Amino acid sequence: MRKVAVVGCGGSGKSYLALKLGKILDAPVTHLDAAFYDDKWSALPLDEFAKLQRKLVAKPQWVSDGICNSILHIRLESCDTVIHMDQDPGQAQRRFGIAIAGNDDGYARSRAISGTKLASLLMTRGDPQHAAVVRHRALDDAGGLTSWRAADDLKELGRFAARHRRLLEGAYLRDRISATLLA
Repeated sequence: MRKVAVVGCGGSGKSYLALKLGKILDAPVTHLDAAFYDDKWSALPLDEFAKLQRKLVAKPQWVSDGICNSILHIRLESCDTVIHMDQDPGQAQRRFGIAIAGNDDGYARSRAISGTKLASLLMTRGDPQHAAVVRHRALDDAGGLTSWRAADDLKELGRFAARHRRLLEGAYLRDRISATLLA
């Protein structure tokens, strides 16, 4: 193992495993979220991020963790090992809740991203009322969207909310998501 791509769902422990592997293999570790976002969670343009990943995979040894499915092929074509992280929904729900509670107002964007993911998980698990409460707080935290990743997360949540058309919370959430995406 000289080139390792750690992939999987949010909150599954990718960064933790990547750090452990980096120490074991004596390899540099790149957390793609840290490379992709600045301190205000504004995203790099996708072509710049792809260029950064090509530079990463050209090295003789590395461990990377992250998602970014639209350019995942860059790492997958270059790695010799892929580790896919998954977790049960209950564990994911607890981790997102901890992430939300652990971020103060200085990290409102991080709290918003975790809130969006938690709301999507709650929506898929059949709890649209709780999902709506969580997502409204996340929308308040997010303010104006500056990253395509946050916008994609919102669109996904909107698709989950559409499955609950008859619930007032679901309709209001869909309207608020639409308004945020249009802003």
